[in-house]
Amino acid sequence: MPTRVAPEEIVQRDLRTNALLAQLYAWGLLALDAQTCSWDISYGRYTWNATRALVVIAQIAHRLRPTPQHQLEYIAHYGGTDAAHVQRVDPTQPGIVAMYFDFVEGGWRAVVIDGNHRAVRAYETGQPFACYELTPVESWALLLEHPVAGESVFYAEHLCCPPDCMIQMDADRETVNA
Repeated sequence: MPTRVAPEEIVQRDLRTNALLAQLYAWGLLALDAQTCSWDISYGRYTWNATRALVVIAQIAHRLRPTPQHQLEYIAHYGGTDAAHVQRVDPTQPGIVAMYFDFVEGGWRAVVIDGNHRAVRAYETGQPFACYELTPVESWALLLEHPVAGESVFYAEHLCCPPDCMIQMDADRETVNA
């Protein structure tokens, strides 16, 4: 899990993200009703177009993966969700995770970009929560903001990602962590 970022840095990142989104709206590149999800890490912020992620998931079959308990716990404690909304959502409806390459930890990480309120509800009620997993290339295509210049090289390696490539990435990660 990423390290906590100082509140004053979050304010600066929010200002930059809001300015970027305003420009994308003005250019007609992002719908005014688009939902986005931002993920802060020590060296910057990733922001995905969650509305387009829902379209991708609806059009192409994706792997449904269980969300690890530690990730649910992190979202519940640091996700900034609305407690009243959490009580109204259905945690049996899957979320969506995007992939990003973490330059500090040196590997791929999954982030819930749709379904954070459902994830918190699942955590609070002790239910499992699953998410559809975007490929690295899909994740890159949905990025509106990323912190590292030249980062696309890590995603380009996965341009041809057959249906089992994400399973292979999991296996490779488990081998390295063993």
